Amino acid sequence: MPVTRNDASRIIVEFMPKIIRGIHLGFLSNRRVTQTQFFVVTAIHANRRCSMRVLAESMHISMPAISGIVDRLVKSGYARREEDPEDRRLVMVELSAKGKLLVKQFQDAASARWEDILKAFSAGELDSFYHLIRKLNDGMREGKGDDAIKSKS
Repeated sequence: MPVTRNDASRIIVEFMPKIIRGIHLGFLSNRRVTQTQFFVVTAIHANRRCSMRVLAESMHISMPAISGIVDRLVKSGYARREEDPEDRRLVMVELSAKGKLLVKQFQDAASARWEDILKAFSAGELDSFYHLIRKLNDGMREGKGDDAIKSKS
């Protein structure tokens, strides 16, 4: 019986938590960063320098909640926030050097984890996997993944 899109999506959903657990739980606890704080760091990283409102909306978090999380990230040295000199109501947030280093260290840890996992692949399987992941990544970059998620919620 051929594999369906539903079969493939279900196995991805089953697989993702295993990868995440294997990478970030130990990584974060060693740095005293909560999962929520780390998700905000990655959102700031993805948005570069952005307003608190854009950050809250992109994460579907209320302004008071995102303000508290960002306050803790600023206090820990992972982020910077500043008022827009032209509109003091507009608060901008960006990663500090320490926050950028945290993202790089996580990417390095994730890459090492994946390299270990991919040792089980033959050269042909690795080539196929690379091209499939590249195609998925390109599709997500174009916003197709976001639209699919939004239409289901």
